[in-house]
Amino acid sequence: MATTISPAMAMTHASQTWKRFTVACVCALIATLIGCAIYAVETLVLRCRHRFAESPTEAVTRAVGIAHFLIGGLFLITSPSVRNRIALARLAGLTLLGLGLCWVFSSVGGDKNPLAMLAFFGFFFAHEAGDEATLFRRSGEAGQLTVGQARFLGWLSWSVALAWITLLAGFYLVRASFLSRPNPIGTMELAIAWLLAAGIAISCIGYSVVWGRRAYGSFAASVDANLPLLGIYAGLTVVLLVGSIFGSVGLNLIILVHVMTWLVGTTDDLRKHGSPATNVWTWIRQTPVGFLTLHLGLAGVVLVLMAMRTHVWERTGIVCDLVSRGWFPFWSILHITIAFWRSK
Repeated sequence: MATTISPAMAMTHASQTWKRFTVACVCALIATLIGCAIYAVETLVLRCRHRFAESPTEAVTRAVGIAHFLIGGLFLITSPSVRNRIALARLAGLTLLGLGLCWVFSSVGGDKNPLAMLAFFGFFFAHEAGDEATLFRRSGEAGQLTVGQARFLGWLSWSVALAWITLLAGFYLVRASFLSRPNPIGTMELAIAWLLAAGIAISCIGYSVVWGRRAYGSFAASVDANLPLLGIYAGLTVVLLVGSIFGSVGLNLIILVHVMTWLVGTTDDLRKHGSPATNVWTWIRQTPVGFLTLHLGLAGVVLVLMAMRTHVWERTGIVCDLVSRGWFPFWSILHITIAFWRSK
């Protein structure tokens, strides 16, 4: 019996963007299995009273994420693009803004405040959805965009980010209303947050439909033209929905896939366009093997520091704070804010 493949399915199957995303998902799964193995050793073999991998997905996400933040920052400040006053001033301004946002996040209770965490994840979702759209455009698969098509992608990424935060707020609301979990704020505040997020999300989705029709002639044509990106958004939505049933697993997996997408994409670009290495720095900066070695090695170092934090240093000291769960949102906020930097 012959199988019919639609043009849309064939486009997605052949898409470089989609292929990189699927490889990133496989890498995230492997990292999660490593986290599960660490958790099993600490729990079943060593029978530790205190574990550094209290959540398998959270532990590996933190380790890989901190490595991602450090390497991204290192590559940015050593880039030739920042070697002028305007670029340096813009970078300094965004750094100060990021530090200010970290202070605001801390002053309202940080990760102890559900509304602050909703705002934090909304910030991350906007970063992730925008990054996926940017990578799609850079791949060339979107073609030469008109002004209207670029606006459509902008509205689409905002719609997706707001839809994700609406889903997350809904899970918070269900937990507060039906699961009798303790919350520092009341159900009414959570309901207001959910309604606000839902209303803005619906408005952005409406604008996306309008711009899709204007830019491509019909909304169906806009879907066909951007199918690989829409497939990625759909996949991440499924991850968030299914993972959130198990607590923070969905959020951790989305962060992990985000980091792995950058890792896979950069490695692939270096494989195609990298330059021969002349020293250690060019090896890690311009070759896929060197780049992977740096990232995976640094992630391993962070994992070791996390283990020492719990089993040796008893969670005291500045190094322990830097690799702790509580500090991870601060790393993320600073990284996301600086990511808005552009050389021009």
